Amino acid sequence: MPDVESCGSVESDKKKNLPVLHSSRRTIVVCFACCCCMIASLVGIGMAFTITFPDTPIALLRAPPHSRNESITDRASIGLWDSQRAITKLQLQVAVSLALGVRSLDDDIHVQEKESHFFAVVVDHTDEEELSFMKGPRFLNLLNNHLAPFGGVCVVSNEVVKLVS
Repeated sequence: MPDVESCGSVESDKKKNLPVLHSSRRTIVVCFACCCCMIASLVGIGMAFTITFPDTPIALLRAPPHSRNESITDRASIGLWDSQRAITKLQLQVAVSLALGVRSLDDDIHVQEKESHFFAVVVDHTDEEELSFMKGPRFLNLLNNHLAPFGGVCVVSNEVVKLVS
């Protein structure tokens, strides 16, 4: 029995000899500030990483880097097919306008509906930069992002062609 009592007293002595951690307000504030800085740094790095790459959702929402020039008389033509069979001519016209950067005149984009949800789209006042943008995958990604609220998904049926006026 004395062994049991001695064990109990040894354990209580060990608990009494443990150092007590005193936390001050200053320590808590410094730790909280460090945690906030770490979280802000991670968020900043994540945003920079997301915006830098061209196919991320945030980067797709940015407007393309070209503007409309009325002195250019060339046009571009592209054939599109709505694989979901859900969009109208007007919805496609709006989506193309948004994908190319909002244009000042509504009559710059002409959409002609053909059979089985095929569309012929002609864009006025296109330069070489805009033509190469329309040939790239970013244009189709932007177009489909703007068509998503209408339930449409477009696929290129005829490649982009420059029409010289």
